[in-house]
Amino acid sequence: MKHALFSKLDAKRLLPLAGLLFASFHASAFDCVENGTGVVDKPAIDIGELAIPANVPDKTKVWESNPITVTAYCDNNTKSNFQDFVTFYFNPKSKSLGQGLKLGVTYEGKDLEQNGQGLQVPGGGPVYKKGSGTPTFKVVTVTFRLYIRVDGKPPASGHYQGADEFVVFQLDGSSGINFRPDAKNLKYSLSGLTGTRFLSCGAQIKLYPENQNLDFGDIDRTTLSSGGILSKEFSVKAVKEGGCLEDFSLTSEFSTTETLLDSTHINLNNGVKLSFTDQDSKAVEFNKYTNFGSMKGITELSKNYKASISVIPGQTIKAGPFVATTIVKVNYY
Repeated sequence: MKHALFSKLDAKRLLPLAGLLFASFHASAFDCVENGTGVVDKPAIDIGELAIPANVPDKTKVWESNPITVTAYCDNNTKSNFQDFVTFYFNPKSKSLGQGLKLGVTYEGKDLEQNGQGLQVPGGGPVYKKGSGTPTFKVVTVTFRLYIRVDGKPPASGHYQGADEFVVFQLDGSSGINFRPDAKNLKYSLSGLTGTRFLSCGAQIKLYPENQNLDFGDIDRTTLSSGGILSKEFSVKAVKEGGCLEDFSLTSEFSTTETLLDSTHINLNNGVKLSFTDQDSKAVEFNKYTNFGSMKGITELSKNYKASISVIPGQTIKAGPFVATTIVKVNYY
């Protein structure tokens, strides 16, 4: 029985564009506002402190937000006999980042990076004009993550030069983006980019044990069934690349696509759950960035963790091997 634990900097490649939509410049008046408040323009999300090493591989994600969730109320289809669908449009104003950087958003498992690129929101339609059919509105919940990746070669020093605020996405109808000044379409923006600084070098992320596997061995089911917990220790180390004299800090995330029971437990689908705790005995939340530490004046920084498996209350443990995978990702600041 093994739990595979892999460590790497997040460097996902662009996903195929099959099934994606592209915005046109003509759109009907389809409204989407924040549910319960009627807000259209959400306060800009401040990127906070950010540092970007110049020597990371092309297409590497160098910053990623924690998951953000918003619920929208969408209605006002003005076209008779037309089925409209709530659609998520990336970068509707087609702004670009500065040298060597590209803005993107991860939504429904897809990385959207092309200006005006759209994706229909699950459960977001059809929506009919009043008198033409039902339903005439939809309430949808959207969860997304913003990111910045390397695009070519960023500067090796200095601060970001370029636009400071971007409309990251807009919720609209399926016929395209509504650019009218009075449009009621929910938008999220990103700001604070001018504080970004560029580094000449960074750190390597290493995982111990070095084979990156936590092997729980053969387990007697009665041990877990009786309330026992089995644990294995591991550690994550950041090591400055040879000769690096830059000062920076790191946040880290244990990213996983496994099924979660809640924010701190992976469902191993055999009646057993997996969790991590840090060296302060605090439960680790999966898919969420937290502070890893400062590397000011030092070349190495380590944190210790414990992986534990235990029975899911009310479930029967199934015999057989199990595997779960997490990826360690970091942001610099």
